[in-house]
Amino acid sequence: MKTFNIRSVKFLSLSLLFLVLAQAAVSQTPHLVGWHTKKPFQSSFASCFQKSYDAVEASSLENIQTYDGWMVSGSSVYLRAAISCIQVSNGTMINIQVAAEENHEMEALAMRDYLKAYLMTDNFPDVSSIANNQALGGNVGPMVRVRKLVYKPAELITVDFANLPAERRDEWITIVPYDYEAGEFRQWKYTGKKESGSLEFMGLTRGRYEARFHYANGDKEVRARYQFTVK
Repeated sequence: MKTFNIRSVKFLSLSLLFLVLAQAAVSQTPHLVGWHTKKPFQSSFASCFQKSYDAVEASSLENIQTYDGWMVSGSSVYLRAAISCIQVSNGTMINIQVAAEENHEMEALAMRDYLKAYLMTDNFPDVSSIANNQALGGNVGPMVRVRKLVYKPAELITVDFANLPAERRDEWITIVPYDYEAGEFRQWKYTGKKESGSLEFMGLTRGRYEARFHYANGDKEVRARYQFTVK
């Protein structure tokens, strides 16, 4: 596969992302936020692309589309997001762009931060090619999500979960400020040894939060996460 220098990557990636995201701005100029890696991930292009697809699929975005095997996009009523993976000489670079309609800037920031958090771990899928991975069914890992990206203070929060291993009685979900260390907790509940379901949590004060899944009591690794905002 052809490689590019990093300056070319940034220019190409941003230019094409703007073209894709412009579809979300037919009637008005969107609010646009973005993020990109400062150094390449030591992963294959196929693994990066699969993880980008998983990130969009695990978010609240719908209408997922892929573009020539290097970009994934999704949209909601007010948002459109795109993730691109481009191979460079020493790894893979990632770029995220999120466009939102006017007055939905907070949702755009929350979505950008969620996608970034999903991609920033080193656990990239071990796939030899996207086609092979899709043929195997795409093994999706544990997922948690809340039903809205932005809540009002004190509004009850429902966390939906799916694809959990459901092997232990002490698998649990917590809601914490987004910058808490892995393993820290506030409100928390056991999943009841269920593979999928939902849990209701008390409302929160203003701030940025994260729903997290942990495999067992004392588990210091976040197995799945989802960011949202209370404002």
